[in-house]
Amino acid sequence: MPTSRTWTSVGGPTTRLKNILCPTAKCYHICGASTGAVRYNAFKSQQSGRNSILLPLKNEPLLMLILNFIPLALGYLLKCYKFHKQGFGEAWDKGMREAFDLLKNGQLGKRPFRLRDLPKNYVLMELWMIWNMVPYLWYRRAGGRAV
Repeated sequence: MPTSRTWTSVGGPTTRLKNILCPTAKCYHICGASTGAVRYNAFKSQQSGRNSILLPLKNEPLLMLILNFIPLALGYLLKCYKFHKQGFGEAWDKGMREAFDLLKNGQLGKRPFRLRDLPKNYVLMELWMIWNMVPYLWYRRAGGRAV
């Protein structure tokens, strides 16, 4: 089995990692389209509730959270309405509670803010979020069909 070695400094001191290629491996995406799952289910709703809180808090510095507060709050309200209307509100609420429990216990693992990351990471990420709203809104306007 072929192997390669890589070195990375992401998240701490330089660590030696070993990558292994396994061409016969199979990957099943739980609740994904490849397994024939339905579009919405309790598991996906719970994950959505949890990740919609954890991802921004973990990856965005305070300034970005303040700047994006209104869009994030509107998104949470829309998701809450959508999942409750489709009958998955209890699962979504459970995911939100999981996220807040992780925050209370200090298990988030937030990346520290670094001023040198401001122009190339944070500003660029903000511009991408704004830019990517355009095709999404266009897609939604078309009723979820590719245009």
